[in-house]
Amino acid sequence: MDDVIKFHDGRYQKKIYTSLYLCMSRHVALKQWISKILQIVRRAVPIYFCLAIVCLVTVIFVILINNVENSSTSGNLLKIRLLLGGMCGAVVLYTFCEAGQLLSHDMSQVFDILLTSSWYNWDSKNRKMLMMFLLHSLKAETFSWGGFTLDYRFGTSVAKTTLSWAFVLYNLRKSS
Repeated sequence: MDDVIKFHDGRYQKKIYTSLYLCMSRHVALKQWISKILQIVRRAVPIYFCLAIVCLVTVIFVILINNVENSSTSGNLLKIRLLLGGMCGAVVLYTFCEAGQLLSHDMSQVFDILLTSSWYNWDSKNRKMLMMFLLHSLKAETFSWGGFTLDYRFGTSVAKTTLSWAFVLYNLRKSS
């Protein structure tokens, strides 16, 4: 019985409204900050994307060539250097993909958490605020450029593409 009285108490409803208002204003500020960062990132993504593919394909191709043909000490050092370069490229790609995946997951989780609230016990003012918050958090922010969204799928597609190009170059060199 105390819970029913508590939900109809004006102080409790005002507390809910204040909390919703603060959460929504922080969410809006966070989305604005992220959109500013996304504008900067969108300028750099094409350059990074092209350079990353070229570097990774080159590294894998040279490793494949030198793996079979060179067995000297200098060839082993080259292989180690190229392997470390490839590993650094993979770590950078993983870091970017992880950041993009976490951003989209955390931004979409806001909507899911809002849906699980006990909105049916709130007054109409709080329900309207919740509806505005739900509408504002419906679309999750993502790092995207030119049809590519920076997430795990992007990372696997880049890995597949670079490996296939490297093997194509290796097979072309082997056949000629």
